[in-house]
Amino acid sequence: MILLGEKDVLKVDIGVHVKGRICDSAFTLTFDPTYEKLLEAVKAATDTGVREAGIDVRLGELAGYIQETMESYEVEVNGKVLPVKPIENLSGHSINLYQIHGGKSVLLVKNEDDTKMEEGEYFAIETFGSTGRGKVMEQGDVSHYARRVDAPHVPLRLTSAKSLLKSITKTLARCPGVDVTSNVRGKANIFLHSITWFRKA
Repeated sequence: MILLGEKDVLKVDIGVHVKGRICDSAFTLTFDPTYEKLLEAVKAATDTGVREAGIDVRLGELAGYIQETMESYEVEVNGKVLPVKPIENLSGHSINLYQIHGGKSVLLVKNEDDTKMEEGEYFAIETFGSTGRGKVMEQGDVSHYARRVDAPHVPLRLTSAKSLLKSITKTLARCPGVDVTSNVRGKANIFLHSITWFRKA
C-alpha cells in the first residue's frame, strides 16, 4: 500500500480504447498549496491548446499559443519566484486507428512546423509544465510498449525469439500501455531489445 503525504503530487492517468481509437486523459492532484499555480498553468495551457486547435491550424503556431499561456505563470517555492516552463521534449499528438501516437506532434514550444490539422483528424492536446529546466531526461526501466506500425520486417532465427514474438502479438494485439514482462507468461524478456516491432510508448 502506498500512503500519500502532504507534499506528494499525484498524477491520475486513465486510458480508453473505443473502435480503434486509443486515448487517455490525465490530471494532477496536489495537497500542498505551493504547487497550485503550477497546476493552474498546465490546465490553462491545455485549455488554450484545445480552444486554438482546429482545421487548418498550423502545429508550430498552436505550440506558440500553448507556450505563451504556460509562461505567463510563476510559482513561489520557498520564498523564490520561479517561472513556469513548458517541457520542450514532450508533446501532444494526432491519434490514428490503433495508433495512440499518430504522425503529427503538438509541441509545447513555438516552432517552424507548418503542418496543419486536417478535417477528420483526432488530436491529444497534452501539456506539461515545470519550474526546472523544461526538459525530461529519460532514465529507469521501460514499462510500456506499443506496436510500431511502420516497423520493418526482421527475420528471427531463434525459436525462442519467434515464440516470444508470437506470444507478444497474441497478448498485446495492437494496444499500447502494457507491461510486456508481466504479460507474456514467463517468456524471457532478454529479446525485447532486439525486436524492432515495438517501441516505447
